[in-house]
Amino acid sequence: ADPEAPEAQLVLGMSHAANPDPEAAIAAYNEVLRLNPAMAQAQIELSELLLLSGQNDQALQHAQAARKAAPQNPLARYSVARALLVKGDVRAAESEAAALVKQYPNSATARALHGQVLLARYDTAGATKEFEKALELNPAEPAGLRGPMGIGLSRKRPEDARARLQRALAAAPNRSAVLMIAAQFEGSTGNLPAAEQHLRKDIEVAPSNLDAYSTLASLYMRQKKLDDAKRELEEVVRRKPDAVGARTMIG
Repeated sequence: ADPEAPEAQLVLGMSHAANPDPEAAIAAYNEVLRLNPAMAQAQIELSELLLLSGQNDQALQHAQAARKAAPQNPLARYSVARALLVKGDVRAAESEAAALVKQYPNSATARALHGQVLLARYDTAGATKEFEKALELNPAEPAGLRGPMGIGLSRKRPEDARARLQRALAAAPNRSAVLMIAAQFEGSTGNLPAAEQHLRKDIEVAPSNLDAYSTLASLYMRQKKLDDAKRELEEVVRRKPDAVGARTMIG
């Protein structure tokens, strides 16, 4: 009805991102910024998608633009810190993350980000403390879970990581991100039946999550269950016909 309405384009972008169709989402967010260059939320959403696609420099630029447009918006500041961390500028990321934690000490997301920064600085003790605080505030915080999973495996203490994972699953049994972390963790420990169970649950609660199908296919390939793997990859192609990676794996 009104193609020049930036708010409508923003919601369209968020819908594409949720499907997920990142290319269409990026196009919609760029259209938002053509219509209203100062809309911080579009900059934040676009920065996140660009990070996921490996376009780190552009992601940082959009995060910084969001912070400039809305300097008091904590999500804009979070986006800057996360983009800096992904780019490898750990010193600058730590400054941003520490400031967020100071202002929002009860934010599980801010605590988890600070933990990731500290882990990048090889401060395992400090990172563990922040991850534990994040999970105390929100047992199902995905960023807070990933850190302890890696630390537990590196220390050959998977039972500690699994205990945290069980608490997260109890708190959010149908959260796709938590189920994916659980599947990846169990797969890394060799517990393939548990990994498959988590992936099946993820597909049940979030059937549009193509990563779950691809991960399940890889799991089957590890077990030489090629027909099962092919079936999952064909489902990816059915849902996204231009999925080059899935088509290649089928071949």
